[in-house]
Amino acid sequence: MRFIVSTSTLLKQLQSVSGALSNSTVLPILENFLFEIKDGNLTISATDLQTSMTTSLAVEAKENGRIAIPSRILLDTLKSLPEQPVAFSVDDSTFAIEISAGDGKYKLSGENGEDFPKIPVVENAS
Repeated sequence: MRFIVSTSTLLKQLQSVSGALSNSTVLPILENFLFEIKDGNLTISATDLQTSMTTSLAVEAKENGRIAIPSRILLDTLKSLPEQPVAFSVDDSTFAIEISAGDGKYKLSGENGEDFPKIPVVENAS
């Protein structure tokens, strides 16, 4: 899975859903953001099993996929970058994530997106 997105756009969306993250959780996967790409649309979800938040944005992507990415490391990394496009490359077999931004490359270990709890869908939301 590969996609390209602006640092400021992504950071803004991550900060908006980070309120659903818990600092003390019994399930380590809840310390992650769930990234799901479908048809060039990135949906980011966070939950503490009591509260769930989801946001979405358009990205440059040619394939669909899902991965759980460590929230604190990702937020800290994006905050240190200037406004620029960043490319995410995810190895679907090892869940290794490489973030390329300008001259730098950052490597993170993600988790299987299928292990992330299902986010309830609200009907007739306004």
